[in-house]
Amino acid sequence: MRAVYAKWRGALRSAWADFVWAAWLGWQIDSNWTDPWLFAVYSIIKPVSSSLILVVMFLVAGRLRDAAGLAYIFAGNAFFIYVSQVLLGVSWTVYVDREEYRTLKYVYLGASRIITYLLGRAFANFGIATMSVAVLMAFGRLVLRMPLRVHDGRWLYGLVVLMLGIAAAAALGLGLAGIMLVTANHGSIISESLAGVLYLLAGVVFPIDVLPSWLQKISLWVPFTYWTEGLRRVLVGTSISQSMARFSDTAILAHLAVQTAAAVVLGLLVYAVSERVMRSRGLIDMLTEH
Repeated sequence: MRAVYAKWRGALRSAWADFVWAAWLGWQIDSNWTDPWLFAVYSIIKPVSSSLILVVMFLVAGRLRDAAGLAYIFAGNAFFIYVSQVLLGVSWTVYVDREEYRTLKYVYLGASRIITYLLGRAFANFGIATMSVAVLMAFGRLVLRMPLRVHDGRWLYGLVVLMLGIAAAAALGLGLAGIMLVTANHGSIISESLAGVLYLLAGVVFPIDVLPSWLQKISLWVPFTYWTEGLRRVLVGTSISQSMARFSDTAILAHLAVQTAAAVVLGLLVYAVSERVMRSRGLIDMLTEH
């Protein structure tokens, strides 16, 4: 028993070391295009400007003028940054390491566990997303005077919902990374397209009620639909979606947990199958260069 414990402890310590070094490498790659001060300014201006465009669009169109409605849309758009950053961060690593730096084969040959490595590389994107979301929440609260706060002290509920959604995004990103192992560099289009589809189906910038009935049914099978709804309830305290209002907070969490587990299984399965195809066809150092 003691030997098994020591083995698992050693494996976990090794995996953690791989994750930390991969995260450090990802940060160096993502932030080395400029000095830290300019990078920080860019990381603040970019999310704020995109969210302001969204707010002005709704104000000009006259669709939403009440504070709660605008905060509902604002919060969903802000937190979806996590999905896009983590999803692309995991999958895009395959293309960058294989086609630009040509090091993917060395990662496979080295001691690093590839899945831990991919997740670690995406952690830099997670950090950038966290900074962007924090800036947006502060901007919405202090400048735009939106009613954004944790309602009824539901800190733990909000944290659990947040972590489940990020886990689902990482799992789907892992599946996309597997697909990119066996496709040319235009596989990145798949990642960006999926992020756009999820942006639509999850009701990020509008309630899913405005979607056609058949799309609403599909939306209910997307974990990020429940994720954005749960976060909005924590931060805004209300829901403007009739389709989602029928779910209790417990039901939102249960649906999100089940669908996140399904996403993890799907992501691992797709990656495992794709990796086997890659190895059998000798595609580990494929260079498409187009």
